[in-house]
Amino acid sequence: MADSSGGSTGRGRSLAQTLQSPAIQLAIILIVAAAFRFWAIDRFPPGLFGDEAAEGLDALDALAGRGALFFPANYGREGLYIWLVAGSIKLLGVTPFATRLPAILLGVATCLVTWAMAREMIRALPQRPSSRLDAWLRAWGPLVAALFLATSYWHIHFSR
Repeated sequence: MADSSGGSTGRGRSLAQTLQSPAIQLAIILIVAAAFRFWAIDRFPPGLFGDEAAEGLDALDALAGRGALFFPANYGREGLYIWLVAGSIKLLGVTPFATRLPAILLGVATCLVTWAMAREMIRALPQRPSSRLDAWLRAWGPLVAALFLATSYWHIHFSR
């Protein structure tokens, strides 16, 4: 609810001040990144791409006791991601969604990590108190960086 001070909320904080809260920024990033990655995941992309299928087959091998640190199929891949897919398949069953879920979760996580990294990088800059750009960058820079990544075509493509 607005009061006579010109657009502040009932608790005395403006919308801009509320959006500068780290918890609110993280929630916005999480919602946007997850929405772009989970939306219609059962229909788009249709079927499994060759690499996804190979990762799923390697994950099934890992679950059958033939796991390794390096999987030579499909020109070779390191094992960490295959083991994540194996865990997802063990929890959710043998489905395309279970094969894609680790990529989705890691894609959302990288958006959150980008926010934290941008925040730390901006904090490390020397502060110029009279600079409007500096104030804007400190308030909004991490959110903008993370939202760019969360909505980036290629990042969404590889984390779906």
